[in-house]
Amino acid sequence: MQHFDSETIHANLNQEVAVFKRNGSNVTGVLTKYDEDNNVIHISSGDSVSVIHLSEIDKLENNEDDGYVFIM
Repeated sequence: MQHFDSETIHANLNQEVAVFKRNGSNVTGVLTKYDEDNNVIHISSGDSVSVIHLSEIDKLENNEDDGYVFIM
């Protein structure tokens, strides 16, 4: 299982990210919240919010000016 660094997640709060899940789906939006007690992140996209458990995540990328950059 991949180790997720809480500092890395906090550094990317309020940033546009792409979450690639282990089941093959992905979610893009703004990383609005990191709930460390429950090991979940909240991704806001338009009017919807996706709550994703860290164990579901294969990789997380930040949308930099030149495209998505792998961060975890």
